[in-house]
Amino acid sequence: MASFSLRLLSIFVLTAVVVNITNYYFIKMYRPRHDLMKYGYTKATKSASGFESRRSLSPKSWSSAVVCDNCEEDSSSSSQKPNITELNKADISSNLTPSSVSKSMLESTSQTTTETVIQNCPEFGRSHDTKNFIEDKIIDVLPGGIYQPQNCKSLQSVAVIIAYRGCKGYLNIFMEVLHPFLIKQQLDYQVFVIEQSNKTQPFNRGKLLNVGFAEANHHRKDGFQCIIFHDPLIIPTDTRNLYRCSWYPRQLATFVERAQKPPYAPLLGGAVAITPQQFVKFNGFSNGYWGNDADYFDLYFRSAILSTPSSVYIMDGLTSLKYTVDKVELKRLFTYLQVNIDDATVSSTQKMTKQYDKLLSSSTLKMPSIK
Repeated sequence: MASFSLRLLSIFVLTAVVVNITNYYFIKMYRPRHDLMKYGYTKATKSASGFESRRSLSPKSWSSAVVCDNCEEDSSSSSQKPNITELNKADISSNLTPSSVSKSMLESTSQTTTETVIQNCPEFGRSHDTKNFIEDKIIDVLPGGIYQPQNCKSLQSVAVIIAYRGCKGYLNIFMEVLHPFLIKQQLDYQVFVIEQSNKTQPFNRGKLLNVGFAEANHHRKDGFQCIIFHDPLIIPTDTRNLYRCSWYPRQLATFVERAQKPPYAPLLGGAVAITPQQFVKFNGFSNGYWGNDADYFDLYFRSAILSTPSSVYIMDGLTSLKYTVDKVELKRLFTYLQVNIDDATVSSTQKMTKQYDKLLSSSTLKMPSIK
């Protein structure tokens, strides 16, 4: 019995030794070499201006072009450590903001170089006067948010429809960005903002967008070739993202950045470009989603199974839309419509039915010139 135990112990020890030796050679062969990952770092001391660089690369190649705090001394000495440029004591005050500090540092550093300094674009604070800015910059936009290029003809006429409720600050910022964005793309467009009259009932974005689509066709004799449903909380930033329609519905907001949250890519929503023909085939948004965001998901499934639509999609949407327009106002940058979308609202059903029959008739519709 004792000999058997000794054999097991010897086998265990031998196995452990073999495993350790194998791991040692494996790590030695496949671990990255330390000498290839060494960088020359130097610790920059804190300057008199109050700034400190925690870790900086070795300054051997660029230390001669750096303005130091003690430039009056021998700056050509090899032991001199580069520091961040010190601001003039007269410029430092108790009410100095971080943006002004950075700007002053940039100006003082640029004086020591011979390169041509390119002026920065004007910066606007968070609380700047949006109305005066728009009045000065967007003078070609007609009341109602209507714009047409002066020297050319747009490939498509676009209606931007926004479902609005109680976010005036977001709407002003959105209009400030949207109009220069669309003007740069040389679009023939009009912006519509739709709001519910009854503020106590839940928000129904899908029904408001259906109302915006129906009313947009009334405000233009030949109709619009492209409809864009836009969320005022999503602001476009890249003008290469063309706000135009294609042979299929386009998701314009493909990458949305959020403050203090990770970015996301909507399945369908935020900013969508759809032709009137496509929207009529979907029968529009559903009118039954009150107080939630399921309307865009419903539209996505309507577009996915368009070949064999459900009977619910045929009965719920543009064909069952009932509303009354309480107020129409041509604002400086958009056409404002206040509508009553209560379920008990009586509308001109016969007139709406004729309009939908006309839209559904392929003989009376012309496909937009898409290039």
